[in-house]
Amino acid sequence: TNTRSAPGPLLLLKQYQPTYVTVTNNMSFATSVHWHGLDLDSWADGAPDFSASDGKISPSILPGEKFTYKLTLMKPGTYIYHSHMRDAEQVASGLYGPIIVLKENETYDPRTDHYYVVAWKTTEPRSIKDVELNGNSEQPTQYVKYGETHRIRFVNIAPAGEMVIKMMKDSIPVPIKFIAKDGGELPARQQTMINESKLLGVGETADFEFHPLKPGTYTLKFMYDEQFYLTQKWVVTD
Repeated sequence: TNTRSAPGPLLLLKQYQPTYVTVTNNMSFATSVHWHGLDLDSWADGAPDFSASDGKISPSILPGEKFTYKLTLMKPGTYIYHSHMRDAEQVASGLYGPIIVLKENETYDPRTDHYYVVAWKTTEPRSIKDVELNGNSEQPTQYVKYGETHRIRFVNIAPAGEMVIKMMKDSIPVPIKFIAKDGGELPARQQTMINESKLLGVGETADFEFHPLKPGTYTLKFMYDEQFYLTQKWVVTD
């Protein structure tokens, strides 16, 4: 279709639970979908006419055709799916979306578990107006209660550019806990409080915990540099 909708829907998957995803190509050009970071059979990896195993191969999905991927061997964490053909152009057109793999007995609560996907809206970005967060340039205010623990899942799928994220209050950094990287939970001794993340490049994911101890207005910043960033306001109440 000619309608752009980004990102694609969140895929909530379960560890140990094989999942079949059928991709139907309603576009006028070929595509494929890569399940970035997931452990799975090579034929389902989405690198067209290259990824192969068990006598099968990931195809180019031609206009009007469909293909069913089998997602298995999944470990809990934050991942992303995206086009693997004419990558920059198709990703900038909106063919990407978040994946959350839950532990076997875990449930997802969107009130305390938040994902943020940063992408370009064009293959030649010139300003912050060409960048989007969850498909938008502005985010709705997040209302939370102090003392709660919130998970922040960050994904960078921009065709180029490294970002840092930080939480601020009255222009002062507020520490958040770095808990996972690229789908893998960090060992307890490596889960540290940080004022801002390291640079996170294209295809990288990182998870953080925010545990506000005081009411007030906070700002979650997604930054390429001090003048080039996106934000979301968090209002913490008692």
